[in-house]
Amino acid sequence: RQFDIREGHTCSSSGDGCANTLIKLDSESIKCINSNPTRTHLLCVGAGDEVARVYDRRMLTLSHSTCERTVPVQEFVPGHLLYRNTSQTDDHRYLTVPSITWCTFDPTGRNLLANMGGEQIYLYDMSGTTRIIEIPSAEKEEECSPPQAMRTPEPLDKKTEALKDHGNNLYKQHLFDRAVAVYTECLARCPDSVILLNNRAQALLKRNWKGDQYAALRDATAALLIDPGNEKANFRQIQSYHAMEFNVLAQQKLNLFRTRYPGNDKSLKSFSEEIASALEERDPEPQHSTLRRPELIKSGIDYEQRFAGHCNCKTDIKEANFFGPSQEYILAGSDDKHIFVWDRTSGGILKIYRGDATLVNCVQPHPTLPFLATSGLERVVKLWSPGASQKDEDHQCAEDPEILDKIAADNQVEQDDWFPLDFLTVPYYSSDSDSDQGSTG
Repeated sequence: RQFDIREGHTCSSSGDGCANTLIKLDSESIKCINSNPTRTHLLCVGAGDEVARVYDRRMLTLSHSTCERTVPVQEFVPGHLLYRNTSQTDDHRYLTVPSITWCTFDPTGRNLLANMGGEQIYLYDMSGTTRIIEIPSAEKEEECSPPQAMRTPEPLDKKTEALKDHGNNLYKQHLFDRAVAVYTECLARCPDSVILLNNRAQALLKRNWKGDQYAALRDATAALLIDPGNEKANFRQIQSYHAMEFNVLAQQKLNLFRTRYPGNDKSLKSFSEEIASALEERDPEPQHSTLRRPELIKSGIDYEQRFAGHCNCKTDIKEANFFGPSQEYILAGSDDKHIFVWDRTSGGILKIYRGDATLVNCVQPHPTLPFLATSGLERVVKLWSPGASQKDEDHQCAEDPEILDKIAADNQVEQDDWFPLDFLTVPYYSSDSDSDQGSTG
């Protein structure tokens, strides 16, 4: 609803008689609303689902609450959340619909950040150039045609080659989260490298956090646009379909792959058996007729980058924000008492701070100075700055990669296994004796 603070206002208890409804949604719970700092006519709204909606104030008129749903000018949503079958109940990781707990614009107004409850954090480009991948229907079988010749890959520069080798070593050590971040850093330097796209796709599939399967499909699809005949990219695509439980499609694509790239039967045997087993044991896979909001697959805007490792399940107001002189960092609170700091380009976790006795909800940077305000369920707001004099063990900063990996992995397990009743075990506030009353740094 919209009100003019310069005028008094009286309204019935129900509000039905007041023509002050600016935006009406199907969802009853609206979690957040923010305006674009450079194009102030644009509003972003996060509600009780996975879609971040942007409205143009110039196209809205005040009406009664009985009006029809207000149509946004843009809708942003992670593609994989649209490919969940509304009739499927076997995936315990999605017992409830992920919903946005916070969305905000960066200071330039060109990017939108959304923190997804029960999921990850997503960065969108307001230009809307990143489209959601359309997964073909398994009902339409593809004709077998000879494979296109593989392109000779462009050589990487020395620094990127060294970074790639580092990512490969991390992968061999099963440090998949760090490998993903390193490959992403490489791709920022060389975005058209099919080798890097294939490597990151494989690391994502091995890490297997929420959304990794679709992220791997995005990489495989991008690699195939550059080199349609690339054998590894074709196989990564099939692996991604299987990981997303499109097993009929994966089986069809695998049969074509065997025909186009003979000589792999021995190495593909176990993978083929895995798909066959999944087809026998699992519920019917997602079909386009039963997907959530199938129209958004064509009209929705997909994410540019995502940030994972925190846990966002237990409160409805967990924020995420841009930080740094060039907004090069992403910040968010977590259910595990921590404040996470990510590199905006690579998506890798840089630091984790202990921020609260229970959980951290709010992270608000100062608009011009290097200050950060945070709060959780304690009865204090904490101010953080680079030169703060107070330092204690309760607010330690974790930078060691092994510690970062463990915290992030534990949070993903917690997020996968969380059930709403678990929130009953979390105290509403901590006692005075447990509460830290001062600023920290």
